[in-house]
Amino acid sequence: MTTTTVRPTPQPAATGAAPTPASLPHRGPALRRKTADKVRPIDLAALVDVRDLTVPGGPVGQTWLRIFRPGDTTAPVPVVMYIHGHSAVFGNARTRRLASKLATDLQAAIVVVDYSLSPTARYPVAIEENYAATAWVAEHGDEHALDGTRIALAADPAGADMADEMMLMADKRDGPTLAAHVLLSFRTTAALRAALAA
Repeated sequence: MTTTTVRPTPQPAATGAAPTPASLPHRGPALRRKTADKVRPIDLAALVDVRDLTVPGGPVGQTWLRIFRPGDTTAPVPVVMYIHGHSAVFGNARTRRLASKLATDLQAAIVVVDYSLSPTARYPVAIEENYAATAWVAEHGDEHALDGTRIALAADPAGADMADEMMLMADKRDGPTLAAHVLLSFRTTAALRAALAA
């Protein structure tokens, strides 16, 4: 018995056909993020008011922070201290998108601290900078229409340990009363909204 192998004749690709997976270049997380930033730009000015401040306190005597406020109100709003991961940076596009979305969804101010990153800064410099910014918001936030009596922490997974330590520091130092410490997830907005309710 003879077995015949039939091979299909290659056909020319149709015009506009999608490339096969094998023809696509490998795209790691950094490249995907960069592409997403180009495809889905966010007009921050249309969503929030963004303000950079340098406030006293912290290991070097001053701490840098950025405040994202809902653009449609001048009334005092509750505050979420957003603790980004140690691999992030102050001006990171992902951080800006997330802070803008939280600010508009919660009608709250999102404060992002430009804390010192390791290995340049050693423990506990970054935690002290975040804590100093939180204490400043509690004491002087009303100068910028921030409700210092309603402050919550929200943390990236990589920033969760820092947020834990900040909660403990606030208790030990009789510092700011923090309404919640929430790990960023699909439930974050609902949890923060409940914690910050007047």
